[in-house]
Amino acid sequence: MKNKLSIFLIIILFVGLILGGCAYGNTHSSVSFSLISGSEGTLDKWNRFPSNVLKDTNDYKLYYYANNARGKDYRLFYADSHDGVTWKNFQMIMDTGGNALEPMVLKVGETYHLWFNNNSPGTSGSVDGSWIEHGSSTDGKQFSNRTTVIKTGAQGVYDSVGLTGPHVIYNNGLYEMWYSGWDGKHWRILYANSSDGLNWDNFTLALGKSTGGLWDIGGAATPTVILEDGVYRIWYEAYNKSVWQVGYGESTTGKAPWNNMSLAVVVGSQGVYDSSQIYTPVVYTVGGLKHMLYSGLSLDDPFKIIHVVFDG
Repeated sequence: MKNKLSIFLIIILFVGLILGGCAYGNTHSSVSFSLISGSEGTLDKWNRFPSNVLKDTNDYKLYYYANNARGKDYRLFYADSHDGVTWKNFQMIMDTGGNALEPMVLKVGETYHLWFNNNSPGTSGSVDGSWIEHGSSTDGKQFSNRTTVIKTGAQGVYDSVGLTGPHVIYNNGLYEMWYSGWDGKHWRILYANSSDGLNWDNFTLALGKSTGGLWDIGGAATPTVILEDGVYRIWYEAYNKSVWQVGYGESTTGKAPWNNMSLAVVVGSQGVYDSSQIYTPVVYTVGGLKHMLYSGLSLDDPFKIIHVVFDG
């Protein structure tokens, strides 16, 4: 994982506010924060990171990754909800025997498509040399036909050491992916597209470090993207060289240039469980309001999933 620092709370809040600006930028205001309760119970009892929420016909499906002890490899998990707030039916959906991270599930027709990051056993969150796999399912839980679709170095420069965090939308017959590229020094968000979700092309830099300003001068990673009224809206991990927080931007192409850049959530926004770091923002819409799940770290405690509702 990306240097999950344990820094004294007062220092964290000072740096976050000075370099990050206001807590929610000029795009959103907070309505409420809460912890996600419930879990699979055994295999996800340590770190938990949300990765994707899919609005299905009658419910919302949450996909996340977790491990059961410090330093252990990660597995992929599932939960569902009728209202996008209260989650149930927690269960593990994939153990690759290695280190599986950041599942992204999209339903096209009657098929659920899964993209996720995979790596060798014993890597415990590292993405060096990792790859993105694809699988398919008829129920959104049991995935088969796994195949590698993107390998480290696919873009050629910004993902030369590792990659992770695929986020995919389906737009007029075209699959569009944003993922995190790691060159050994900095994280950047890369873009590719595909006609079938398997064969990817047109790799390019989508959002680099320092795009927003001082608050992402150290890097940008783990995007979630929503296309609304011809505008791509992106939320992502923004690193100011001290802490990871949540940045936001808008684009008409899904790539540069980005407009209306701001911080969406800063460390300490929830108050207790995100006082040190914030990772893996996931955004979805319920009843016209934007909801976000993210993983917060409080000093040396395990990462917990936090739910926030925005009023815009």
